[in-house]
Amino acid sequence: MLIVFITGATGFIGRALCVKMLKKKWKVKAAIRKESDIDVLPAGVEGISSDSIENCNFCDLDLTDVDVV
Repeated sequence: MLIVFITGATGFIGRALCVKMLKKKWKVKAAIRKESDIDVLPAGVEGISSDSIENCNFCDLDLTDVDVV
């Protein structure tokens, strides 16, 4: 199974991309800011939270299993 890491997954385009990738049987990991509404994420998306994108906490993540960012 291929794995994609998506930023902006709670936004209009990000949600649509999550849905498309899930339909293609990809595993979806998503960058989620603490102030974002995670209830809008499609079922099956693994959310990874952070204080903010600006803090660049995601740079410290181990994404070695991710095929596409």
